[in-house]
Amino acid sequence: PGAIYFVTAVTKDRFPYFEKDENSLILMNDINFCQTIKNFHLFGYKINPDHIHLLIQTSSFEDSISNILHNIKRTSSLHIGKGGIWQKSFHDRVVR
Repeated sequence: PGAIYFVTAVTKDRFPYFEKDENSLILMNDINFCQTIKNFHLFGYKINPDHIHLLIQTSSFEDSISNILHNIKRTSSLHIGKGGIWQKSFHDRVVR
């Protein structure tokens, strides 16, 4: 808790879901919604056609990076309507 993480999540088979503006908008809304229900600070994010980067600071053990990313990925998959659009894992680095 309290650490700042640089996180990357990649779409399944690197499919470019976010080339479509409407899918990018859905993802943006889902990231912002997740921030309201989870306890973390979002410094910023970058949406690319087949992956996203986020800069996140956690505030509690309950709202870990894994928990936060699970929520963002699950919610955006449901809203985009394509089933599982994300690879199962993600990459994170602690910013020092």
